[in-house]
Amino acid sequence: MVDLLPSDEQNAIQQELVNFLSLEMPVDRLHQGDVTDGIDALIELGWLGLALPEQAGGAGAGLADEAQAFRAFGEALVSPAAFATVLAAHLSVGLGDEGRARAILEGDARVGLAVPAAKAGECYLIAAQQADLLLMVDKGCLALIPAPDVVDRVACDPLDGTVDLQRAVLGSGGPVGEGLAEAEYDRFLVLLAAYQLGVAEAALRTAVEYSKLREQFGRPIGAFQSIKHLCADARMRTEAAQFQTIYAGLASQDGHEDARAQALSALIVAEEAAILNAEAAIQIHGGMGFTDECTAHLFLKRARLMSRLGGGRACLLDKLAALS
Repeated sequence: MVDLLPSDEQNAIQQELVNFLSLEMPVDRLHQGDVTDGIDALIELGWLGLALPEQAGGAGAGLADEAQAFRAFGEALVSPAAFATVLAAHLSVGLGDEGRARAILEGDARVGLAVPAAKAGECYLIAAQQADLLLMVDKGCLALIPAPDVVDRVACDPLDGTVDLQRAVLGSGGPVGEGLAEAEYDRFLVLLAAYQLGVAEAALRTAVEYSKLREQFGRPIGAFQSIKHLCADARMRTEAAQFQTIYAGLASQDGHEDARAQALSALIVAEEAAILNAEAAIQIHGGMGFTDECTAHLFLKRARLMSRLGGGRACLLDKLAALS
């Protein structure tokens, strides 16, 4: 029997990080135009090296602990650059380059994200304006690419205006190290699911808090059955995503045969929870939900952006079906 409840230590990790992020990187910062990625602060406190080996500058924790940290990252809408940094460090260790992993964890080598565009030879760069390396996510594999190998960058108008987005052309240079590496792909799926779980939880909390404050006909709107149903559905989606993500983290950490299937399932469920919960939060806010002052739309935009990293629901379902 598998215990799907986080341990006291894992809860402590998440709560400590949540407390730090609520003080130093509250979601409201994005309304105020502060779109700095906060990577330096996270590096300084060691949060990005939580599950990296000690010889590479990490703390040596497990994937389940690392997932709890990414859950907190999702709640605070931490920049996708944090995601790229952690995965790039893991990939470097997997390729036997602990020196590069240490440089990444110490902030001496900045990492952004790259995903293929529809046109062959082109890609989108996410939070990569100051990057030295790019973490390419493509076809179930991860690769590290030197940033100078990506040319002809053109700024794009992103859906999520809090993240830098560029369109670029892949140069002739190849990936760093041994090329595409599949070994860390399960970790990628679990951490992305954990991030989306955090977005789902934050969107749910935003919806519930507003339903208690907003009054209609002399009563809080949360007293009305239609709003109760929206919140209840969001809660069920969140709990399903939570337990599936925890199980996927444990399966990957312990090397289970079905680890890939569990990780894919976790991302499918968590991604759906993040998007639908954010949509429900916007609906509960009514007309206010469509304004820049409302936080709910920030969660929806970030959930949509992060879903692009996994390839989207249809792609994930195809990968899962191919395993059966």
